[in-house]
Amino acid sequence: MHDTQLKELVGRTVLVTGGAGLIGSRIAACLRRAGARPISLCMLDAYPRHTYRDLFGVDPADPDVIVGDVRNPGLVKRAVAESDYVIHAAALADVAACTRKPLAAIHSNITGTQVLLDAVAACERIRRGLRLLGQRLRQWQPGGPGTPVRGVPDRAEAAGSRLRPRA
Repeated sequence: MHDTQLKELVGRTVLVTGGAGLIGSRIAACLRRAGARPISLCMLDAYPRHTYRDLFGVDPADPDVIVGDVRNPGLVKRAVAESDYVIHAAALADVAACTRKPLAAIHSNITGTQVLLDAVAACERIRRGLRLLGQRLRQWQPGGPGTPVRGVPDRAEAAGSRLRPRA
């Protein structure tokens, strides 16, 4: 990230879904170093609790760690309402697990994204969002440059049309 983009994050609140996972925890740590306040929304069910603390640096008792499901509309709406930015890293990412449990993958990856996009569309505060899609990173920036989220075009467009950049 460029220094000017990092400066934009100083003092801002960033919701990181999947923020206690392997990638999300590293994103949250980078945001913290940049001067942002990351809020991690995560289920904390993929590893033993000590793994989150010892390997990922995530303290489940931290008030900025919300233990919950990205498919929970009320919880996601409340977390989005506190945030200036959103990074969506919550997913069932293991291809083998997705193959063994395709409905779990659909619920986690598609329904979770849908719930988040609905919450973003209903929130006037969000400035910009990022969605991790496998190896790619997609950005949506309402009213400005960026690549819209792919895969849920109707909701992504709705979210983009409802949000305006803040000065």
